Amino acid sequence: MDPPQPTLFSPQRRKACIPCTRAKRRCDKCLPACQRCVEKDACCRYPSNRPYARREVPLSNTAESPKSDPRDSLLHPRIGQAGVPEALEIAHNSRAGRDDSGDEPPTLDLNSPVNDIEATTSSWFLRTETWVIDHSYPDPHDSPSIRLSDLKHFIQTVRRWLLHWIRENHCPFMHGQLYTDLGLPLCLLDAYAAVIVYQSKNEKNEEVIMSIIEEKANKLLNQQPSLADSNVEAMPPLRTAEHLARVQALFIYQFIRLFDGDIRQRAQAEMHIPTLIEWNSKLWESANLDACLQTSFGFGGLFSQNLSNDRHYEPSGRPWRDWLLAESIRRIWLISNYVQCVYLAMRDGQAACIGGITFTARRGLWEAPSAATWTQLVRSKDPLFVPCFQTDRIIRSVSALEIDIFCLSIISIM
Repeated sequence: MDPPQPTLFSPQRRKACIPCTRAKRRCDKCLPACQRCVEKDACCRYPSNRPYARREVPLSNTAESPKSDPRDSLLHPRIGQAGVPEALEIAHNSRAGRDDSGDEPPTLDLNSPVNDIEATTSSWFLRTETWVIDHSYPDPHDSPSIRLSDLKHFIQTVRRWLLHWIRENHCPFMHGQLYTDLGLPLCLLDAYAAVIVYQSKNEKNEEVIMSIIEEKANKLLNQQPSLADSNVEAMPPLRTAEHLARVQALFIYQFIRLFDGDIRQRAQAEMHIPTLIEWNSKLWESANLDACLQTSFGFGGLFSQNLSNDRHYEPSGRPWRDWLLAESIRRIWLISNYVQCVYLAMRDGQAACIGGITFTARRGLWEAPSAATWTQLVRSKDPLFVPCFQTDRIIRSVSALEIDIFCLSIISIM
């Protein structure tokens, strides 16, 4: 048997992280963050392995860089390291789908255990290029046609997931640890109760049950400000976690009403298909902005801080908390948009694809009960952080037992 070749997770193939290099300290080169950066609560970043990646240029060495306000270093501690122009360029590049080296978004390479979205920092899942929605749809001639039975099987799978959520407080798109500290938001408490009530529906109580579902759905929709509201500008913007909760709740109502069979409920749910798409878009924009601020300016814990009363939780747990929120956003974006597309495809025979995004396909990470377990898994195995349009390539590289059940379901309808 040939000796194992070094991988991107192997220290032989990875240089010391940037903070340790600057401090001239020994780096253990662990992923997703080295031990020294964890202890120092520093943003652990590893230099790119690509020979053409642009190096950081100190602000003082730029020829025409404007002088920065000294207060900037207090507001944004990382600006002094990367420079204001470069930090702003990173934020600009995120809209164009480029990373901080000015290159196009990386493509998946499964020839090694780690793909191009490599876990070289504690925020590999927050990098700006991973928030780009891919609209370059696969060639339909390269994929087999999807049968109606396949679409129905997918819907049955999602229905079982909802049942698992109310029984176990966890399912492939609703993580049980996400709202542990503050508890389920009120809108999700209503949705949780709606699913429980819906399971008791029969011919005799059908009218009452569906009226309860309708009332709770309307309550959620009416609580959100409309563009016609004169006070909408005075209202504080929703935080990313609040965007996520309302999308999760509305998706649950949409799923129940679209596939229940009640003509009235189905008609009303069809009217709210654009609403769920719009809420998903706002959720994605909010998450993209938070991720850009955290990765560009080094705001530790910014991305998921509004999920906990404790703003000073252990730094070693931050990557896991950030990943929980990021992956929850990605999964509800996929499942809610694709379920509605499946409904339209079943109704009309065709439906416009909403696009594709990157998500985590490695089995075990979503089920990890703690930050320590999650970190150990990420350090030992490639998280299979892949674009959903390229999930078919995973099958050729890893066994089905290594693929998350959510990913397998997405593959079934891609």
